[in-house]
Amino acid sequence: MGSTLAGRQVLPQVSMQGAKAPFPLPDLRVVLNLQTPGWEAGDFEGTLVMRDDGKNDVRKFIKDSVASRSTFDLPFFGPQVGPGSDPKWVALRDELVAGTLAPLRVGGAALTGPGLADLIIKGFDAAQRKEEVHTRSIIRTAVFDGFLAPLVEKLASEYKAGTPVPAAGGEYRPGFQDTHRHATEAAFREATSQITAPELVEEAWQDLQAQMDERWGLAKQAMHNIGLEVVRTKKEHMQTGYSLGFASLPIYKSREIVYYKNGQEVPSGWH
Repeated sequence: MGSTLAGRQVLPQVSMQGAKAPFPLPDLRVVLNLQTPGWEAGDFEGTLVMRDDGKNDVRKFIKDSVASRSTFDLPFFGPQVGPGSDPKWVALRDELVAGTLAPLRVGGAALTGPGLADLIIKGFDAAQRKEEVHTRSIIRTAVFDGFLAPLVEKLASEYKAGTPVPAAGGEYRPGFQDTHRHATEAAFREATSQITAPELVEEAWQDLQAQMDERWGLAKQAMHNIGLEVVRTKKEHMQTGYSLGFASLPIYKSREIVYYKNGQEVPSGWH
């Protein structure tokens, strides 16, 4: 059993525990076939009791490598577990079903059914091509491809829906502000608070920021263009005179004032 659990160490960082652990610890379910003479249900836990036989390191490793341990003794094999089944079979079934209630998490992200299937397929493909599976690839598939990328697309879509690009000829709004960015950023931070792969979270954050920047840039430029649309024009006229010493000649000048939606008034020169 110690050798089997040690096989998980082939994946780097797999032995990390706590909030930074990229992979969850497994639940250990030990099933004893009581048709084997001399075995009882409590014997397994007895083998993990510390004693002076040189194997305490293995015992500690087993205990530290699993999230929980349960032992089941089955007197015989039944074709199915249903009404009237042996209570020991029912206990095993209930334990296994209960273990499926908590979602499987990799890098802090809960795996969906399609996400788990994709992870397994890519894992086998990588193993066949390279004869090895890198932890980074597994975590990226589960965390970024399966969780962060869809999250970014969802939040970016909601941001774009709340930040439409103003159409030409529309109303000019002075002090046009990016009012949806703060809420979108807060939603991202809340959704990723349990993710234990900070470099992937940062990559997703930059992707989200880029999409919001692009959208806001389009909206802001469109509003700027609306502000430059002409509301009306007005012509002004002026009469001056030119003195010839003995008489003065009238001179007429005019100019045009252009009024824009952004409130600017731009006069031309007198001519």
